[in-house]
Parts: sequence; structure tokens; C-alpha cells
Amino acid sequence: MIPVTKYVAQWMGGMQKKLMRAKDARVELNSEVLSGMKVIKFQAWEESFEDRILALREVELQRLFRYFIGSSVSRMFWTVTPLLVALATFSAYIWSGHILDVASALTALALFDILRFPLFMLPQIINNTVEASVALHRVRSFLLCDEHESVGPGNLDDIGVKMLGLTAAYDSKRPKLTGVEIDPKTKHLADAQWEVALLRSQLDDADKRIKELAGPNREESLVAGEEQEIQSVNLLCLKRIDFECKPGELIAVVGGVGSGKSSFVNALLGEVRELSGTVAVKGKLSYFSQSPFIMNATVRDNILFGRINEEVDKDLYQRALDCCALTHDLELLPDGDMSELGDKGASLSGGQKARVALARAVYHQGDITLVDDALSAVDAHVAKHLFDRVITDELLKSRDKNRKRSVVLVTNAVQFLNHPRVDKIVVIGDGRVVEQGSYADLSRRSDSAFARVLSVIKETGIDNKRVEGIVTSAPEAAGVVAAVTVPEKNEVSGAKPVTSSKKPSKQMNVETRKTGHVDARIYWAWAKAAGGIIVPISILFSFAVVEGVTVLSNWWLTYWSEHGSSGGQGKFLAIYAIINCTAAITGLGRMLLIVIFGLRASRRLFADLLAVVLHVPMSFFDTTPVGRIVNRFSKDIYTIDEQLMATLRVYLQTLFGVLSTVVVISGVTPIFTICLIPIIIFYVVEQSFFTVSIVENFPLSVVRLELTDAVFFRS
Repeated sequence: MIPVTKYVAQWMGGMQKKLMRAKDARVELNSEVLSGMKVIKFQAWEESFEDRILALREVELQRLFRYFIGSSVSRMFWTVTPLLVALATFSAYIWSGHILDVASALTALALFDILRFPLFMLPQIINNTVEASVALHRVRSFLLCDEHESVGPGNLDDIGVKMLGLTAAYDSKRPKLTGVEIDPKTKHLADAQWEVALLRSQLDDADKRIKELAGPNREESLVAGEEQEIQSVNLLCLKRIDFECKPGELIAVVGGVGSGKSSFVNALLGEVRELSGTVAVKGKLSYFSQSPFIMNATVRDNILFGRINEEVDKDLYQRALDCCALTHDLELLPDGDMSELGDKGASLSGGQKARVALARAVYHQGDITLVDDALSAVDAHVAKHLFDRVITDELLKSRDKNRKRSVVLVTNAVQFLNHPRVDKIVVIGDGRVVEQGSYADLSRRSDSAFARVLSVIKETGIDNKRVEGIVTSAPEAAGVVAAVTVPEKNEVSGAKPVTSSKKPSKQMNVETRKTGHVDARIYWAWAKAAGGIIVPISILFSFAVVEGVTVLSNWWLTYWSEHGSSGGQGKFLAIYAIINCTAAITGLGRMLLIVIFGLRASRRLFADLLAVVLHVPMSFFDTTPVGRIVNRFSKDIYTIDEQLMATLRVYLQTLFGVLSTVVVISGVTPIFTICLIPIIIFYVVEQSFFTVSIVENFPLSVVRLELTDAVFFRS
């Protein structure tokens, strides 16, 4: 059995890896659909995404069925082993000339029963070991991923940023390896090909630069022949960037869509791979991302962000609310700044999310603040207010007179950049610094890229005067302008934060849970999904048949030992062998029956769950954390797929084994039934405590999974 078990374990290990990959693909798509449900409902894509998810689910169930087939065969081998050992032992005993008597038969059965439980548990241990090894390999691969390294200060003596000839690329563009087994040699070869592609990208970029400098007469190329044809896509996100930000400076970074502005900011955060050149950052960074990060928490918690347990600087906090034009918004919320924002800020508009995230940057007082396109999410008059009060004022203020703060602003709102506090404008195109200088210098040059952008703005009629006019004119817009009306600077310290003294109401639905015993309707729902009333009847009948064959085997052995002296030992042995073979076949059929019914129920329950979730109103997703929904499609589905069937098989096998033993003993010794009464009472009481405790403790692990899923699948 050892060689057979080794082969089966290896095969199951490969199937487990394939199963996990199929499950990852399905859960990943499922999570993306749930995270982007608003767009899906706007476009009426529910049915198409439902079909895609169900197709991945079908692949997962097919691989799960193959895995269960291997597991059932392995379990059958070890279950039938005691029967085969008994058959071989009795065959050798009678063929050696002995006559099987009752004492020898019962003694042998008692010894063989000692082997039954360890051999019964061995397949389960092998399956768990295979699953644990696959899971350990996946966790190990995750833990051995490259660590994020923040950008160091380099040779900077004071707070600031400096780039010298920086060329960078995103390692996330590396082609992902696919296949059953990824050996070290294959991985090393893929890494080498990626490095070659990066080098070719740098050579191609250098070749273009040489041609620009040498003029059209130069025909030589650094990347010639076939090698140049291989490089179809340039992998570089930044190319030979020279940039410096000194203490107290406000530098604007402008450029077209896809020009590399966000990559420029990511280079300062250490999110790109440096291929050549250097980048240095000295000082504490504050970062406003292009897509504002909003937690499922209150407005106050989102602004404090990590400083919840610290004493709140009320003056700074109120200034952050005022300069980000949040005072009027908080007055409209039911609980002020203690109002919950929902999952990913579901209760806020895009402009409100941007202003909350910007208030966070104001409160945290970073030495260098990186603002990535904060003005595009708000209206023109609000953008003017944020530029004047936040970017050119609060983000440059410092409590320490000897400490100067800097701001790097990524924006395309160039109509605001003619401001005396803007020290320099950097124009980026195709990952390069095209030009840089002051507003006056760049706008004066008619051939500059910045001047061309200004000409387009003038043609469209969007200028600074029109923006200011939006705020100061139109009396009917007073209600809108109130959102950006703030007190004078000398009144800020005396202003009161818009807070609520009452306990904030919960916007997110609190998950209800059942207590006590499991309702019988839950069992019936599973049976109905598996095929109806015939399913539990068939399962119970199969277990009864297998247990009846086992009892018949023991009875026949006893009958053989009592009547074997009259002759015909071969006949008794042949019948005993037939009974044992029947037990092995019915045992395998019983396991496959549970697998078939279990996977049918799992397929139906998943499809019904998916259909219901995809077609519920959008208000459900606004008030339900995405982690909770993802947990239903991952952990709970895994429980139905695998754990439920294994638990059902072990429970029924134990139950019918106990019942058959009790029936046999009671038939031989009727007085034994009297002793069963206190034993039954004891176990019924113990079961009532056990089921209640296990139902109560289960939601604790669910909450931990919901919090984890909410973090990993928020984007």
C-alpha cells in the first residue's frame, strides 16, 4: 500500500495546485465584480459577468471532483486494508491445515479492529498533509516577495527631493509565469528575459536620444537588426529625469494623460524600480493619491488616519476642515464628523472624497507633500479655493520657523499656476522632463509645450478670471458657494469643530447571526439544492448498506467458526471474500455518492447566491462591507465544497457504526439496553452545549476574514 499511497498523494498534490489556481481565478474575478458593482449596474453587465464567474466556477468544480475521486480511492484502499489482511490471514490459517474456531476468529477480529481506526484516519492525514504543503508553498512564495524599500535621503543635507538621471520601470509589467510546476530553472530564465527586455528598452531610448542630438544624418543604431524588431513596447515609465525640490518650494508637475506624472510621484514613494540614476528624499512624506483612499470609518477617523488613539490637535483639525471646505458638508451629515462614510466612502461624492483625503494631508503635517491631481475631482470654484487655502497656504505652513515645508503638485489645472507661491513648473512628456521653469519663463516662449497648453486653455475659455468669477458672481449660487465659505484666519482658532455629541448611527448593516441550534430548514435547503428528498434517503440507505455488509462479514466469520469443522473451508472462505469485496465496493460507492450530491448542492447554492447578489439594489453594496460579501464567496463556499461533505461522511459513518454495534449487542444481550438510557441522556445534554458553543464561536473567525478581505479587495 505504501507505493500506491505515494503515487496517489503525488497525484493529489498536483490536483490540489490546479484546484487552488482555479479557485484563485474565480475569487479574484468575483472580488473585482463586487468592488466595481456600481459600474456593472450602470452598464447592465450583470448577466455577462455572471456567465464568466459561473464558467470559472465550473472549471473549479471539475477539478474539485477529480480531487475527490483521488481522495475517495485513497480512502477506499486504506479502509479495505483491514479486510484484506483478515482475508489473507484466515486463508493462510485454513490452508495450513487448521480449523477456524470461535475463539481464534473473535481474537483475530479484535486485533484487526485495532488497525481499523489508524488506517481509517491515515487517508485523512494524507489529504490534510497534501493541502497543508500546497498552502505552505503559497504562503512561502508570498512571504518571499520583494520587500518595499523606501527612498533614502542619499547625500541631501536638508529636507527636499533630488533626482539625477533617473530611469525607472514598473516590475509589475513582468510577464507572469503559468503552468502546473514552475521550477527554479524556468523562473531564472524568465527573470533573465525580463532583464534583457529592460536593457533593450534602455538601449532603444538611448538610440532615440542620440538621433535627436546628432540630427537626421546619423543612420547608425545601437539596437540594430532583429534585436530592434523584438522591442515592440518600451517598458520604461521614466527616462533620465533630473529634478530637485528645495525646502519651502511649491513645484507643479504638468503633462498630458499617460505622460508619466503619476510615475514621477511613485518614484518618490519607491514604487518603481530604479534602472539607472539616483533618487533621494529627505523628510516625512504626505501623499494624496489620484484615487483618494477612504476607509469604512467616520470622517474624523479618515482624517486622523492612524492617530486615533492620540490627543487630537483641535486647532489643526479645525483648520484642516475649513481650508478643505468640509464645514458645510459636515453640517449636512447626520452626525457631523462622526458620520460613517461607508465602504470606500460610498456616502460621499468624488469631490468630497478628495477633500477628506486632502484634509488628512493637511492634518499630518508632512515635510514634503505629494499631491496627485487633487483639483480635477472638484468644481472650478472649489478647486480655486483648495489651491489658495490648502496647496499654497496650509501645506506650506510650518509650526517650526526653522523648518520649511515643500509641495509637489501634479495637476493639469494650469490656470491656477500663475501664482506667486508657485516656484517652478515641470512639464513631463513620454516619461521625460520636457521643460521646466517659472510660469513667466515658460509662457513667454511661444515654442514651449507649456505655452501650447495655455493657448488651448484660452481657446476653450477657461482662465483664472472666469474661475474667480464663478465664486464671486451669481447670487443664486449662494447655497453652493457656502460650501467654500470659510472664516477669516483670525477666527479659526475660536471656531468649533462640526462634531456630534451623540453616539453616531451605523450606516453599515450589522450582520445578524443565528444563535442556538442549527435550524432544520438549513439542512433541508442543502438537501433541496442537492436534488430533493431522494438525496438524504439515498445517503442514509448507502450508509445502512455498507454497515450491514460489515455486520454481515463479522456474522459470517462467527458462523464459519461454528460450522467450519464439518468441512467445506474453501466455500466459507470464498463467501467471506465475496462479502469483503462487496464491502469495499459499497464503501467506495458511498463516498462517491456523497461527493456527487455535495458538488451538485454546492453548484446550485453558489449559482443562487451569485444571482441574488448581482441583482440586489445598489443600496445593499453601499451599506454592506465588501469583505463580508467576499467572505461568502470564498470561506463559506469552501466550507460547503469540502468541509461539509467530509464532516457529513465522518458523522454518518460514526453514527451508523454505533447503531450497528448497539443493535448487535442488544440482540445478544437484551439487558444492555437498560444501560443505554443514562448514556444517551448524557450525550444529548453534552451535544446541546457543544452545538450552541460551536455556533457562537464560528462568527469570530468570520469577522477576522471580513476585515482582511476588506483591506485586500478594496481597490
